[in-house]
Amino acid sequence: MNALARWKILLALIATFAAGAITGGLFTGRVTKDAVRRAEQPRQSAPLRVNQLQRQLQLKPEQADKIASILTQMENELNNLRSLDVRETDGIFARAKDRMDPIIAPDQRPRLQEILDEHKRRFEKTSWLVERPH
Repeated sequence: MNALARWKILLALIATFAAGAITGGLFTGRVTKDAVRRAEQPRQSAPLRVNQLQRQLQLKPEQADKIASILTQMENELNNLRSLDVRETDGIFARAKDRMDPIIAPDQRPRLQEILDEHKRRFEKTSWLVERPH
């Protein structure tokens, strides 16, 4: 085998491995980006539905009617709890800022507010990801 044929084989192997590496890198990047995006989305519990319970428990119509009102009340209570959590979070961040304001220079306060706002947004996005004990 002459030298030119060896170089052709070597270049073909290098090109094959380079193409595989690039393709694998692109595929891995896309999969990773999708996984990160899914992880950043808040996980919310699916509301309990009457028809779901009716199927699983084989409820009678009168039972389903009574349970529907209970489930509505439960959803309202959970929504009120979430609203209360958001108000409490606002208060915690505001109190922290009030305690930090005297420590930092006046020209640093707008940037502090931006930092706290960003942290609060991230906290609110991820706070519902945490599994709470039952």
